[in-house]
Amino acid sequence: MDTKNNTKPSASFADSKNVTDLKTKKVAELMQLAKELEVAGYSDLKKQELIFKIIEAQAKKTDLLMQWAFWKCFRTDTAF
Repeated sequence: MDTKNNTKPSASFADSKNVTDLKTKKVAELMQLAKELEVAGYSDLKKQELIFKIIEAQAKKTDLLMQWAFWKCFRTDTAF
């Protein structure tokens, strides 16, 4: 879920798990995905650059999710 907009990721976000999947998408689909991932300047990028930026944005979101999960599991006010 996108906590900023309180929305679930689109189907295109869920379907784009790897480079091979992204390479099969049309540029318009990649641009929509980049927009959803809030990639800066996505409209000026070539297909290969879009793919790289999408993967980078997905990695950052995953990293943030992992950090949040870690914090929830190991915050200091939790009694063990």
